[in-house]
Amino acid sequence: MEKNTILRHPACYGLGVCAQFAPELTKPHAGALLAAMIRVVTAREARSDTNEACTDNAVSACLKLARFCASALPPAQVEGIMDHVLSYLPLKGDLIEARLVHGWLVEAFAANDPLWLGAGGARAPRMVEALGKVLLAFEKTSEEEEEDTVEEAHLAILKQTTSAIAAAAGQGAATLRAIVANLQNPNLRAPLGRYGFPV
Repeated sequence: MEKNTILRHPACYGLGVCAQFAPELTKPHAGALLAAMIRVVTAREARSDTNEACTDNAVSACLKLARFCASALPPAQVEGIMDHVLSYLPLKGDLIEARLVHGWLVEAFAANDPLWLGAGGARAPRMVEALGKVLLAFEKTSEEEEEDTVEEAHLAILKQTTSAIAAAAGQGAATLRAIVANLQNPNLRAPLGRYGFPV
């Protein structure tokens, strides 16, 4: 994978731009483009220092294909894209893409976006886990005085959303509490708690 890193990175970025801003031109090729991006994301060296920024752009491109070109892809393939995106987060190699994708994750949580949540909320636990990983990575990079991987505006949206869920004290709050309680990684509970999740 490392042989063509210099070309692969801008190619993955450009594909995402095409999917987002020229979806009608991208849709006829969506299946082949998605397959190429999945190969980048699932490659053995995807998280290496040399490839991580490129892989972040490939994950972002996958998400943009799911968001803006979904009508050109089988529903099962869109579901698969979102599984890949959630399992890969947080993005760490490309800060611009990290802020974009992490922001979309927060906005999707706030809006109960079915693209991210899946049918009947089936991916809600994975979405909360991804949020926990994003927040944990954000807190670590903030401590190291690096550029933030989540914008302050999105952190505010997250707190507002969790506060509203808690205030409603209905089924949503109980479900969210159960999801957090059942997270396999206990280290995610503290950062989630700091942003209003019931822990």
